[in-house]
Amino acid sequence: MTHIIDEKTENITKARMSLPHLGMRIVKTAVAVFLCFMIYILRGYRGLVIQSAIASIICMQPQSADTRKMGLNRMIGMVTGGIGGLIYLLLMRACPVLSANMVTVYLVMAVFVVLVLYSTVITGTAASAALSAIVFLCVVYMYPDIQDPVVDAFSRVLDTFIGFIVAMAVNAFHLPRRKQTGKIFIVHLKDIAPDRFAQIPSALLTMLNRLYADGARICLVSRWAPAFIIPQIGLTKVNTPMIIMDGAGLYNIEDKSYMELIDIDHGHARELIDLLGFLGYGCAVYTVRNNTMFIYHSGKLTEQEEAEYQRMRKSPYRNYMRGDFIDEDRICFMRVAVPADRIKSFEQVLLKMLPDDRFRIVERSLPGFGDYSGLYFYSPDSGVEVMKKRLTAHIRDGEYMTIVDVDPVSHTTDPARDGLQLLAKIHRLYEPVSFG
Repeated sequence: MTHIIDEKTENITKARMSLPHLGMRIVKTAVAVFLCFMIYILRGYRGLVIQSAIASIICMQPQSADTRKMGLNRMIGMVTGGIGGLIYLLLMRACPVLSANMVTVYLVMAVFVVLVLYSTVITGTAASAALSAIVFLCVVYMYPDIQDPVVDAFSRVLDTFIGFIVAMAVNAFHLPRRKQTGKIFIVHLKDIAPDRFAQIPSALLTMLNRLYADGARICLVSRWAPAFIIPQIGLTKVNTPMIIMDGAGLYNIEDKSYMELIDIDHGHARELIDLLGFLGYGCAVYTVRNNTMFIYHSGKLTEQEEAEYQRMRKSPYRNYMRGDFIDEDRICFMRVAVPADRIKSFEQVLLKMLPDDRFRIVERSLPGFGDYSGLYFYSPDSGVEVMKKRLTAHIRDGEYMTIVDVDPVSHTTDPARDGLQLLAKIHRLYEPVSFG
């Protein structure tokens, strides 16, 4: 029997709060700090251990490759801070007038902070600016209680260098892992982008690119057409077909082709258009012809639909048109916009007038449409679960591929944070620790 799925109610039901996963960067940072203290003990409690610990925290990077890449810059930054501190101490000793009172001492110290930071810009090591300033302050903060400027500056640089080496060593260590190349991970775009117009944060795209480059098979699932997805994911090198239009199609973003479509019967579509016209509503019909999307607007359009038509008809990857679809068009889905306060009564009328099992109908909010909601009509044979089964047939050795649904770690108002946790979860599932 025809029924309507209310996604807004489903999302509220699924909403939950949970603690984020304890990331390896946090664990590695704690290990690095502990090792700094162990080295401090082995050195006979000499040096400034807190500086070693701070340096290890600053130098720890999410990826070991990042640590190696930043290594030279960090070392230059440490030397810059140490030289700046030595010059400051020698200057204060050579010009006693500058140390006449502590206000002058701190003023000159602040000026040197500017010089040290600017030096990192000149040398092209601005990424290590904070570390340079920290080394400088650790060298000079005890002034005037410093006996030998050269020895003290060298000791502070050595303390920082210990923290840096420890961070490099800890971050380079990896537990044995085995890539799960026989799995396809399913990720819903709504879990990393709040709506079809939202831009996915660059940090998320960077992490997604890393997973794809590492060989992970991640299938993105979207309720929308490819024209909305392509701008969202930017230059991400997607290596797996995407499930689009709420399971009505399978799309290869590399060659811009629709690999699978489960379309609506033309006769059923025309009956629906006539019914909506009788009820005083127009609709948008989303079709595909020769790997190109055509969107037809027919019947009476709301003010919001007319504004959408005028705004979107110039956008790429699709063609907005007025009028009726043609025989060559494959109808992916249809949409009607209804005032939110009247949509329940409208649904009841539709359910009485539509033949059973003619459509799969989904109620969904419409971003940018004010107080309107949308009813989306799909083929009853379509759906995300159906398209998952077809997905493996388009991937080499598909019979050996297994589908893994990856749910978000939490549902909150921060999709960027939740998205990073979700991708981190995929990384753990794709490369689990394996001693076998």
